[in-house]
Amino acid sequence: MMLFIVDGRADAIRLFPPRSAIEGLTWHFPGCSMATIPNPVWSALKMTTRRKTMSHLNSATRLSLILAIACVFPAILAAATEGGPEILPVSASYAHSEAEEGGPATSRPELVRTIAATSTLGPGKTARYDAINLLDGDRNTAWVEGRQGDGIGERLIMLMRPNAIIKGILVVNGYAVSADLWRKNSRIKELSYEVVFSDGSMGQGGVLLSDSDQAQFFFLGFKKSDSLAVGEITFTIISVYPGTKYDDSCLATLSPY
Repeated sequence: MMLFIVDGRADAIRLFPPRSAIEGLTWHFPGCSMATIPNPVWSALKMTTRRKTMSHLNSATRLSLILAIACVFPAILAAATEGGPEILPVSASYAHSEAEEGGPATSRPELVRTIAATSTLGPGKTARYDAINLLDGDRNTAWVEGRQGDGIGERLIMLMRPNAIIKGILVVNGYAVSADLWRKNSRIKELSYEVVFSDGSMGQGGVLLSDSDQAQFFFLGFKKSDSLAVGEITFTIISVYPGTKYDDSCLATLSPY
């Protein structure tokens, strides 16, 4: 579902998810689709955000924009007043918490309906590096981003099954198939995330991952015990631990628990 979000900060209006989050994705399961925004309205949104005013819009486009916002405002207000999930904080560094070593006994990959990446490294002679590898529980497989450079700004979008209840995310950082390849390839240092809850409300935050090939985890709520009804999570690479030989950023596991 595409939502126009009224934001109290200076940017006035932002889009969630942003159009950039749904372009160029390779979906690994069939039957997935996401709505797009008509070009005139999209242009109006971009210009409105930049100029912080609607005075430049013609009356028809202005009306379309106001109606779009009005349609979702009651749902946003209801979520804010009826005890919906709280919005998670984001610090200036995108790291409101640090991942902890260890983690739950088992992850819950079956809660994920599909996962997509904005880029993926092409297949090697004996391995593929698709995002679906993040959910197989195998340290010998990994998602490897395919963007030139270290992959900062690349995203993973995880769509959950209906009624999915999760506490957090289990991570195995890097290409953990061997100690040698783990050191040679880049690992993810800071990861930001945006969460769409099942009731349509949203949260965002970030985490500082350990530079370790051991399992680590971070929780999405304010406390470890918080269980959240989640519909979608978008993860973005903010910074990396550089590899000694390759600049490909790798993750062996990224799975809800």
